[in-house]
Amino acid sequence: GGAGGAGGTGGTGGVGELVGTALESGIKYANRHLVDMSTTPPLTWLVAYGINNASLGERYLSSLYWAFTTTATVGYGDITPKTNKEKMVAIVVMCLGVTVVGYVTSSISNIMSIRNAQQTIVQQKRQLVSDVIKLRTVPTGLARRIHCFFEYESSKLIRESEQQILSELPYRLRCRLIRHTFSELLSRIPAIDCLPPHIFIQLASRLTPRCFVEGDIIAMQGDYIDAIYFLSEGSLEVRRYEFAPSVDATAIYEAAHKEELKGIPYVALGRLKPSFFFGVCGIAHGGVWPATVIARNCCELYLLDAAALTAMTQLQPELGEMLGVPSVPPPCVAAHYLSMVDRSPAATLIAPQDLEVVHADFPLLAPAPPKGIVKSFWKNMEKVLEGVSSSFNNAE
Repeated sequence: GGAGGAGGTGGTGGVGELVGTALESGIKYANRHLVDMSTTPPLTWLVAYGINNASLGERYLSSLYWAFTTTATVGYGDITPKTNKEKMVAIVVMCLGVTVVGYVTSSISNIMSIRNAQQTIVQQKRQLVSDVIKLRTVPTGLARRIHCFFEYESSKLIRESEQQILSELPYRLRCRLIRHTFSELLSRIPAIDCLPPHIFIQLASRLTPRCFVEGDIIAMQGDYIDAIYFLSEGSLEVRRYEFAPSVDATAIYEAAHKEELKGIPYVALGRLKPSFFFGVCGIAHGGVWPATVIARNCCELYLLDAAALTAMTQLQPELGEMLGVPSVPPPCVAAHYLSMVDRSPAATLIAPQDLEVVHADFPLLAPAPPKGIVKSFWKNMEKVLEGVSSSFNNAE
């Protein structure tokens, strides 16, 4: 009990509690006569311990030694102190031992609490999400996607403290850290290293992080382009869906996951890798997405919205050209925009057949592997597994 108290209170308070308990126990024990009336003379603990004729101080010291030994849980042992000096030394050693153990235990507890602070925050958020899902009776599929999102977002929680850390750093050191953090993300921008340090810091500080999980629809063709997207982590697929003229445009624009578009034919135009950016043409001219962007796995993106882009180009006019933002829309893009004027919402979902319109907003696009290759790969894997299974059966 005493050791636990010392560990929980950091050492000093625990020792005080131990001493107080021991004093109280010693006083009570010294003044309490446990009498066995069946013997003559009556057998008390003083008689059993052989100190019935000792002075009150010696009797109290013996009871105090017993109380400390019991409270410190060190055990009575085969070798016990006999003289008063030995008992006093044993009491001092027990106090020191309990103090050291309490201090070490308290230090370890503090270290573990600091190390687990991040995990505690994550666990609290997980529990909160689970409680909300149960309270609102969210469907299983949607609940799984919500859990997946928060699991991925929880790994990025340290990002919330970055601004505080950056604000405390000196200017030059802050510039170095920001350039190191965002240099890979912005490495695909031509001549990005030529930007003055203060412009680079302004650009990085205006980027807004967003997290997505597998299957999330990041951009829907026909919807307005709201920002330039920079992919920091993960992989994206660019698709051109072939919607029927009678499609319910409202349901399509409200779709949040690729499963909600299941059954609609599409063409995979390419894939986006880390450090790729897109939306550079439509952001400056109020355009719409020429294709649909879907997350292939957990992704982290940074957004530069129209207001931030305008502010940055006012500070550094060359930045728009570096990003590939055209001063006027290319002819193919302008023609596509004009074709959607005074048309129904469903008509805006019809993707352009001219790939130049797509490349205007997706200047960096890796080719997508043909579907036949993926299917043949899985068929070959099935054949291999069947062969392995038959080999085991023959061996048996």
